[in-house]
Amino acid sequence: MNTNLWPYFELSRYLVKKERKGFGNMFRHQVETFAILIEFGYDDPVLLKAALIHDLFEDGHKVGFTVFDTVITTDDDGKEVYNLVRELSIRIVNNVEEPKAAFLERIMQDGSQRARLLKLADRLSNITNLLATRDMAFKRRYIDETKKHIMPYADQIDKNIAKELKMNLMKFEV
Repeated sequence: MNTNLWPYFELSRYLVKKERKGFGNMFRHQVETFAILIEFGYDDPVLLKAALIHDLFEDGHKVGFTVFDTVITTDDDGKEVYNLVRELSIRIVNNVEEPKAAFLERIMQDGSQRARLLKLADRLSNITNLLATRDMAFKRRYIDETKKHIMPYADQIDKNIAKELKMNLMKFEV
C-alpha cells in the first residue's frame, strides 16, 4: 500500500480546465471530495486516491486526457484505484450513456462500500456547491435526484456524511 498521493493530485490537475456549473472547476471538486473523506476520518489510500480522480474517466477526454490506463501503473495501488474509478463512472454501451438514475441506483444498491462512500462524499460536495448555480431547472433536478437515488441509502453508508447532506438539502426547501 502506497500513501503517496501526489501522483493522483497531478492526474487530477487535468480537470482544472473543466468548468463546473456555478463556480470553480472539476479539479477543485475532486479535492473537495477528497477533503470531505479526510474530514470524516477516512484514511484508506485507495479510496482517497480515487477521490482525487473520481471524475477523470468521465471528463478527461473533454480536457485532453485520454490515457486512462496510466492510472494502473501510477503506483502499487493503481489497479485498485483504476477499478474503483471505473466502478464510479457512467457506463457507455454502444455509444449510449447509462441513464443517470440507473447509474446512481447501480452504485447505491450494488456498488462496493468504497464506491458508495465516494459517491456520497461526491454528492455532498456537489450539493454544497449547488448554491452557486443559477440554473434553477438544473438545481431542482439535482436535488430531486439526490433525494430519490442517494438519500435512501445515505445513512447506511455513513451517518455523519448523510446528516450533513440532509442539512444542505434543507437549504433548498421552500
